[in-house]
Amino acid sequence: MSNQEDKREKPTQQETGEGSVRSQTIDLLVANVIPTTKYFESRFDFMQHQISELREGQKHLEATMNRRFEQVDTEIQDFKTSVDKRFEQMNAEIKEFKGSVDKRFEQVNIEIKEFKGSVDKRFEQMNAEIKDFRGSADKRFDQMIASIDRLSDKLDRRDTEQRSFTIRMFTIAISISFLGVMGALLKIIGIL
Repeated sequence: MSNQEDKREKPTQQETGEGSVRSQTIDLLVANVIPTTKYFESRFDFMQHQISELREGQKHLEATMNRRFEQVDTEIQDFKTSVDKRFEQMNAEIKEFKGSVDKRFEQVNIEIKEFKGSVDKRFEQMNAEIKDFRGSADKRFDQMIASIDRLSDKLDRRDTEQRSFTIRMFTIAISISFLGVMGALLKIIGIL
């Protein structure tokens, strides 16, 4: 069979009516799914109403903000003038304080000079006392050195005596040990 014969045997979609059903179904779906222009018009009217309300609200907000900024400006001006007055008062108080501080520093300088004079006198007295103490300390140290010398002489004598005693005892011990070894040797040899 050729292609032409196949086409003849199979009916077309239009002949069976399937094509028109499908197009009718699509038209119905499009009509129900896509909203009508009335819907869009009502939505646009609602949006236009909201936009108008926003504009009115903006105008009201702008007027309120302008009034508030004017109030803030007047408050700032009042604050600025009160701060300026307070700074002027502070400047006057600082000048008065500075004058009293200068007077107090002059008094302190006089007191420091008097204190410095009394300290100088006290140092002179302490220097004299230190010189006296040095003299007595030197004498005391000389006495201590002399007694240390005497003590070291005694210790040297005692060490010398102790050494000679230790050497004598060591000699005796060696002699006794030597005699004991000699006796043991003689006994081993059989002389004793």
